[in-house]
Amino acid sequence: ETIRPCYAEAFSISVDKVGATGFPRTDLFFNKKEMNEKKKKILKKYPFLKEKKVILFAPTYRGTRVNDADYGFDKLDLDAIYKKYQKEYVFIFKWHPALYNNIVNGSKKGYDLDKYNGFYQDFSEERDINELLLVTDILITDYSSVIFDWAFLNKPIIYFAYDKKDYETGRGLYFPFEEYIYGEVSTDTKELIKAIKKENLCKEKREKFIEKFLNACDGNSTKKTYEWIFEGKKDEDNN
Repeated sequence: ETIRPCYAEAFSISVDKVGATGFPRTDLFFNKKEMNEKKKKILKKYPFLKEKKVILFAPTYRGTRVNDADYGFDKLDLDAIYKKYQKEYVFIFKWHPALYNNIVNGSKKGYDLDKYNGFYQDFSEERDINELLLVTDILITDYSSVIFDWAFLNKPIIYFAYDKKDYETGRGLYFPFEEYIYGEVSTDTKELIKAIKKENLCKEKREKFIEKFLNACDGNSTKKTYEWIFEGKKDEDNN
């Protein structure tokens, strides 16, 4: 309910046309059977993920247009992370589709992962990031919307926000960064390495985050959204 005005502003519509039905994609996290089936599918496809803990690195892109999507690749010291965590973890990259397209077409240069003996993997071609979340032990992201899905899994999150001030004054944020995050914040690789070790759940912050942004998500968001759009059923709060 509290974020309806944000959507109204983003789409330039009146707030009465925005319903707090919850995000349909989060229904997955209320269905243990479906979660287990999707997790098994991923592990069958990538059996090596069973052997170690999984870190998923899934940031949003930098830039104001998708055609120019970029990232500060030099901000992450792959050698240092590899040296510290190669025995315990596997590190997966899931780039934003706009950025990944630019890496594939050669307009942006990504990382060379071949020399790291399989520690780093690029899963950017996997379409559904929520399936990857099910096999992930620690999520590293920044200002990406993946934080909304991850909140329900009760596992550590780290915000790699090396450019927070620039991002806030550029693409911008609806809420002050420090007020809504529910995990450790790192601005360089040294801090990131320490944050990985902590595996901090930030339980109280997570609960506040869910209450503020996701309290309409209850496993029935797809049904509520369908009824709101196609059957005209609206909660009293949304009229």
